[in-house]
Amino acid sequence: MNRTTDSSLADVQERLMQLGYDIPIIELGNLGTETTKAIVSYQEIHGLTPTGKLDTQTWNELTTSSYKLGDRLLYERQPLFRGEDVAELQHHLNALGFDAGREDGFFRAETAQALREFQRNMGISSDGICGPNTVLALKRVNTFASSSATNLREQVQWQLRDNSKVYRAGVCLDPTFTVIGDRLIKELFERGMKVPLYYEGGDESEIAAEANSSNLDFLFSLKPSFGAGGRCIFFSNNRYRSMVGAALAGSIQHELSKIVKSDPDDAVGRMYPLLRESKMPSVIIELCDTSDITMVQLVRERSTQIAQAVADGIYSVIESK
Repeated sequence: MNRTTDSSLADVQERLMQLGYDIPIIELGNLGTETTKAIVSYQEIHGLTPTGKLDTQTWNELTTSSYKLGDRLLYERQPLFRGEDVAELQHHLNALGFDAGREDGFFRAETAQALREFQRNMGISSDGICGPNTVLALKRVNTFASSSATNLREQVQWQLRDNSKVYRAGVCLDPTFTVIGDRLIKELFERGMKVPLYYEGGDESEIAAEANSSNLDFLFSLKPSFGAGGRCIFFSNNRYRSMVGAALAGSIQHELSKIVKSDPDDAVGRMYPLLRESKMPSVIIELCDTSDITMVQLVRERSTQIAQAVADGIYSVIESK
């Protein structure tokens, strides 16, 4: 599916501009260079294949991410509501001191509970449904809430964790990197960590859901890149940044750069599905472009060193608590 008609393209461009992308007036209704660049950037940030084409997956993601608070009723359901409006609701609730969980745009049970508590405090029906009355109440008190405590909350929980308890991690990987995955698990075992969750391939949403139900401390993914390799990615959006995830990604990136000669400061925040949907600090390690046969061979030859570098990065953060 390619949405290339003038009307649908104009809709896409409007949504991109609402999200802060710069589309020149001369390109409105036309798939020009700057529009293509904006689509590629959006796809890369959201973990989609950066083709610059308006495929179904890109359109669905763009539609979801462009909702604003008040555009629709929000409540706890399956499948979960997700989108920018949910993240905005979480941000407002967290800023007011109601723990809605991390601001990932997923309407989970903790968001519903925080919403009900806010509604009770405001004297409105505490039905856990974010409708017009709740949105009005949030806007009325919004001026009293200057910032969110979610980032700090994750960091405090991490700092207070009992180090005597065994850390539990999940590892998922592209089958190209099976050898590295096996050696990473061995490294983690030898350092006292349990790895109760392991996937080769699989759907990222399913992996995140199982990780959430497995009470993991971390989730790590080894996957290909679409360009330069050796980059570590943590969850971040325009309101929330996983502080522990960022620390892990930065530490792994630093160690990994010694082996694959990547930029030691190239760790970045993104909204990839695995990062966005997993509740625990998570890191995606993009090792190399699998179309680059020479680089794939090099990565495999250095599988032991890469596994050790990743484990060193992880434990550097754990030991610095």
